[in-house]
Amino acid sequence: MQDKSLQTLEFTAVRERLAAFAATSLGREQALELLPTADAAAAVRRQQETREARRLLQEKAAPPLTSVRDVRAAVQRARKEGTLDSFQLLEVATTAGVTRQARASLLRRKETAPLLADLGSHLPELWALEKEITRCIQVDGHLADDASPLLRELRAETRLAHEHLVEAMNRFVQSPQYREVLQEGLVTQRNNRYVLPVKADHRSALSGIVHDVSSTGATLFIEPLGVVDLGNHWRELQEEEAREEHHVLRRLTGLVAEEAPRLGEALAVLAHLDLALAKGRHAEAVGGVEPELVPLSESASLRLEEARHPLIPREPVPITIEVGGPATVLLITGPNTGGKTVALKTVGLLSLMALAGLQVPARAARVPLYRRVFADIGDEQSIEQSLSTFSSHMATIVQVLQEGDDGCLVLLDELGAGTDPDEGSALAQAILSYLLERRITTVATTHHSDLKSFAQTTPGARNASVEFDAETLAPTYRLVLGLPGRSNALAIAQRLGVPSSVLKRARQTLGQERVKIDSLLAEIQQERAQTAELRRVAEKAQTESATLRAALERELQEAERERRGAKEQGRRDLLEETKRLQARLARLRAMLDYQLVTRETARENTDETEEVRQALSTASRRAALERRPTAVPKPGTPVYIPSLGVQGMLLTAPDEQGEVDVQMGAVRGRLPWHQLEPLPEERRGGPVQRSVSRADVSVPVPAKPPSEILLRRKTTEEAIEELEARLNQAFLSGLATLRVVHGKGTGTLRRAVHRHLGSHPLVDSFQIAEAAEGGEGATIVHISLQKGTASLSAKTPSPKLTRKG
Repeated sequence: MQDKSLQTLEFTAVRERLAAFAATSLGREQALELLPTADAAAAVRRQQETREARRLLQEKAAPPLTSVRDVRAAVQRARKEGTLDSFQLLEVATTAGVTRQARASLLRRKETAPLLADLGSHLPELWALEKEITRCIQVDGHLADDASPLLRELRAETRLAHEHLVEAMNRFVQSPQYREVLQEGLVTQRNNRYVLPVKADHRSALSGIVHDVSSTGATLFIEPLGVVDLGNHWRELQEEEAREEHHVLRRLTGLVAEEAPRLGEALAVLAHLDLALAKGRHAEAVGGVEPELVPLSESASLRLEEARHPLIPREPVPITIEVGGPATVLLITGPNTGGKTVALKTVGLLSLMALAGLQVPARAARVPLYRRVFADIGDEQSIEQSLSTFSSHMATIVQVLQEGDDGCLVLLDELGAGTDPDEGSALAQAILSYLLERRITTVATTHHSDLKSFAQTTPGARNASVEFDAETLAPTYRLVLGLPGRSNALAIAQRLGVPSSVLKRARQTLGQERVKIDSLLAEIQQERAQTAELRRVAEKAQTESATLRAALERELQEAERERRGAKEQGRRDLLEETKRLQARLARLRAMLDYQLVTRETARENTDETEEVRQALSTASRRAALERRPTAVPKPGTPVYIPSLGVQGMLLTAPDEQGEVDVQMGAVRGRLPWHQLEPLPEERRGGPVQRSVSRADVSVPVPAKPPSEILLRRKTTEEAIEELEARLNQAFLSGLATLRVVHGKGTGTLRRAVHRHLGSHPLVDSFQIAEAAEGGEGATIVHISLQKGTASLSAKTPSPKLTRKG
């Protein structure tokens, strides 16, 4: 890429903005050196890195790099056997730590950011260097006592020597002998030696070495002779400590020198990573999209949809432009300040950004992998070089004609300007024909009317124009493809008040044909504007229609969910009604079977029983449709009856009414087959008391339940429900006696239990327990095992039960 084109298209300004998004000086350096590439693999890789970096930033998963320091100079000094100070070493350790953290962070993102994870895998392990430096140097830059055993020992001796020296000096200060001699009662330092401030006229009262005199000469700073040896010892220890500290720094510098190649690798990778993250932040800032990069071919075309120039401070008007493929030359015409040059720069700059791995501010973009971009934009006349406007333009065009090929993008502003209009127009046509023949993708702007006709009638060339509102005398900055532009000079002059006679003469000079062409272009532009408005209205209606359709689909889905819910609720209500009717029928059967009512009552109950039986039959058929098992049971299959809570053996296949015979221990019953469940393997062969045989079928009998039931602290309803279930279980298991513990209390629960037992068909008799068995707090119930038929539960279907002889 030409440096002149990069400067002309303001790519350097984009690089400066990119550099501002870098977190490190290394990343900023790479951003300022970024160049577009024509290598397909490299360009695609750059775009993928930008995409992955942007995703990491959006997910707040990007590794922080702000602590990275440019330690290249320090590493170079270490390699040349210089000695690094503690702060330089800390910067190396900090950078090594960031390297470690970035590597771990990126390797966790192999699925979502494979390229950056691969980049992170190239970050070297510098944990040993980081650990040793941070062990020896504190965060404030001072060496730790444990940096070496000798340093620890010397510092301990130095502190002890200092304490002795200070104690000796304080004895002089506290001595009454020197109270009048000292200017102040304190110890101070001069030239790193401890001294006392002595009055000048008492100099002879204290023997010692004078290290300094005050500015007035009234005070002498004297080191007493008695502490000179202590001071010398302390200074000697300090010097030994400094030598050992230097030795530690030399050792750490040697470690840095050993790791210099790996540190160089780490810095290079961190710089690359910082650049990728900077590109991600830049993409977020400009609202960029990843461009589609296509190989160069005869069908390859550059297309930008709703593209915006990234350096325009206010919100720019987006443009849509396409060039290449069947039309390799695009000619943009229109009035000055209408946006032609901005459109030209937008095409060139976004192409360079795409090839540099940057996302572009557009709704969508497709950019061929151009090898070179030539741009001749603006007036580059030079008095010093004796170049006119025309000459400066021609210098660039000559280079294009000599070096350009079908892998180039050429951008020419004001083609044919700066010279005689006729000659400029002819030369411009010849240049465009040359570029067209060599299939060099070209976007040019011009004011020459002849070039509009050339683009309209020449295969491979295409017109475009920038709109101008003649009513407001302001450009709209919209780019219209396929239509040449008008200069609008006469319209602008009329709006500004130029006399009509002058305008009439101008039109006559132009000729009727030219005026007709301008009028026709005006009509076409108006029709296109109306068509665009109609399209906008249609798109809006389509969007609203899609929104309404989505809302209707949501409502239909909600209605379907409600319908299914209502159906499920209806099924539950049906089951509840079935249970209620079954319980009612069970009570009526019990009253009939045991003749607990009078003949008249029995007749009434028989009628009611028939009514309930019919309702139950209807409900059962409806329930069977809802709960019908998928497989027809076979005789001899172990089953479980959930309503009774017992196991049994199937004796017969379902009859026409869907009922089957079931052997439950010593009891045989007839039940609807949809109320049975296959007995799982793990539950077969559970605890049983005995087996009852019928033909070749062996039926397991459940073990007897406990002969006692505790009802204390239960509500009356809970107690009666639990008692009912236990009575059924006792009967099925052959249990003759059941002890019911209800407690004494107020007697309410006992009376309710006795009322229930008194009307129960399975109870032969009951009485208050003996004192040893609980007295009035318990009741002994005798189960009737001789009844031929019984109802088992008020809450379950009432099967006809036959006890084996």
